[in-house]
Amino acid sequence: DKAGVKGFSFTGSIAAEFDTMVGSVGRMMLGVPRASVAPSVNWVLARPKGLVAWGPDGKDFDWYHAYFGNLACFQVGGPTWATWNIRLSGELAKAQSKLPGDAQGSWPATGTLAQKGDATATAFGSLCLQMYYRYLRLYKY
Repeated sequence: DKAGVKGFSFTGSIAAEFDTMVGSVGRMMLGVPRASVAPSVNWVLARPKGLVAWGPDGKDFDWYHAYFGNLACFQVGGPTWATWNIRLSGELAKAQSKLPGDAQGSWPATGTLAQKGDATATAFGSLCLQMYYRYLRLYKY
């Protein structure tokens, strides 16, 4: 864009939110400084589909974007993490099953995990909410 911030694309097409989050996590793990990675992550957050949204039925929910976006924003930290975390945790809480019985607290297999089953969606939801406990921060700020 005009600010010189670029997203990533693994298919050679225009930059996509998911590709940019995965690419940013990869760059972080390779030791790229926070100041070089944060602009790409913030570029995603500024885009219309940058923040995850469950929507009316979850059919368009991108679980992979939720997970890798969560990891990227957690590592960038500061206002980026605060914005992302509030949005994602709210969306996940809203979508969590409130039905009595075995399904209570699980997430339905929708969106990118529609063919994978509720157990996979619940694993992704749990991993997103456990980001604080699963990873150490790569950057000090």
